[in-house]
Amino acid sequence: MRNNIVPMYTWIDGLTYEFKIPMTLNGMKDIRIKTTTFGGKDVWANTKGNKFSKLPMHLSMKDIIFGVIHKGEKEIDWYDSQQTLDSNDIDSFCFKGKAIIDYHDYENTYNPYAKYNSFQLNTLLNNDRVQSSLWRTVEQYKNNGQWEDMRRTKRYIQDITSRTSIKSMWKILTKDLSIKDFIVPNPAISLKIVSPQSHPFNGQDILQFLFTNKVQTEQQTLTKWVKHNPAAKPIESVEDWEHFIKAYESTLEDGEELIESDPFVDTPF
Repeated sequence: MRNNIVPMYTWIDGLTYEFKIPMTLNGMKDIRIKTTTFGGKDVWANTKGNKFSKLPMHLSMKDIIFGVIHKGEKEIDWYDSQQTLDSNDIDSFCFKGKAIIDYHDYENTYNPYAKYNSFQLNTLLNNDRVQSSLWRTVEQYKNNGQWEDMRRTKRYIQDITSRTSIKSMWKILTKDLSIKDFIVPNPAISLKIVSPQSHPFNGQDILQFLFTNKVQTEQQTLTKWVKHNPAAKPIESVEDWEHFIKAYESTLEDGEELIESDPFVDTPF
């Protein structure tokens, strides 16, 4: 028999879903989604699901906005631009987005032709006969650096996004583990949350952000997307560096080194 206090999970194309990650002195906890129980009560539930209801293992969404729940408050403050807040005042880091069901719709949130068109990237670069016919154009592109720029352009969303664990995200958004200020990022184009059941990374949710269509020749990372935290203490000496490394290493748990040694995983460095 189904219990009315059990969370009910849905994932409907085009609907906006809200998520929060509770914060502690040592970092962030697991992701929670705002939903209702079978009895109709609003709750924040973990994304793992239950025997009556489950979410897809990959949660894709677009139009990502970030925010926080301040301590002592219930409502989320959403921000349309990057903010630096005091982490002592924050209960949870939040984000929301519109659900995407079709993988091709998610793929299409990345536009590889924002700078160069389909003919340039798909035909001119790969067809020797076309290059011979348009040799003057090819030479011009090579001389001004556009040819190499086109060659380096990433064609698919999986090549432009990076994987970020919650633990890595905490270190990136705090910038310096001895500093209490916390960065809320600028909005992103899309996000995919990959559940631990579908990847080998030690039971952690992995987040893959697409931040902009203006960066196409290198992997987009949260580290690069977040601007310099003005509250972070600059590293000016060997002692500062040793202190930073010691503080960082003290937060690592078993298996995290595996995630952050992956070249496709975002790290705070």
